[in-house]
Amino acid sequence: MLWAKSTSCGSLRYPRPFPVIPELSPPPHPPALDDFVATLRASGEARVGTYTPDPVRPGPRWPEELAAADAARRDELGPRAPALETSAARWAAEILYRACQFLVCRDVAGEVVRQTLAVPCPGPRTPSVDYSVDLFFSVLPDLYELACQLAPADALVDGLKVLARDWPLSSVGVPLESGAPAAAFLSEPVLLRLYTDRVTARHAHDRLAEPRVRARLRADAGVFPELLPFAATAYEQP
Repeated sequence: MLWAKSTSCGSLRYPRPFPVIPELSPPPHPPALDDFVATLRASGEARVGTYTPDPVRPGPRWPEELAAADAARRDELGPRAPALETSAARWAAEILYRACQFLVCRDVAGEVVRQTLAVPCPGPRTPSVDYSVDLFFSVLPDLYELACQLAPADALVDGLKVLARDWPLSSVGVPLESGAPAAAFLSEPVLLRLYTDRVTARHAHDRLAEPRVRARLRADAGVFPELLPFAATAYEQP
């Protein structure tokens, strides 16, 4: 059950497996990034403080929590997962923290929301960056759906749409108006597998424009076309 609670904004209940339970702590002691990640990993709850423009504090256990998140994902993907890019992972955790804040701190100006979520990821784009960002952005579809239920014309929805377009590995389930852009992570077999599994699980027909995705799904079905997760005509796109 997904919960969003605020003593000042009322409450919203939504049946999704990614709970968002904001903890609106007054400055100067809002939850730090390490607390945010630890709670998210342990219970699926995203606890945030009231919004201030001050930087999100990493907290003393941030390296430990990041290492734990990375280790858990490697247990899932196996030893061939790309290397961890710590700066990209921290950027993603901070952006997710802010997005969860904006979900409940409804008095933040729309332009502040857009500018905050538009802060670019540091460093050049590589499969390792996509992997590292996905440690935290993998919940984007759930957060996007809740934001749409709350206020579909909101600046938060606009910002999440841009993030979904820019980070297609993490955003399967968020409809992309122009389809997913070509992405470097598809050259990594482990990430291609993760992506196609998500496309199948979430019935993301909009992600089939990418030839490598269609080819992977056809290969999975082998000589048994009835195992294809989409209608056969979906694989005939140019």
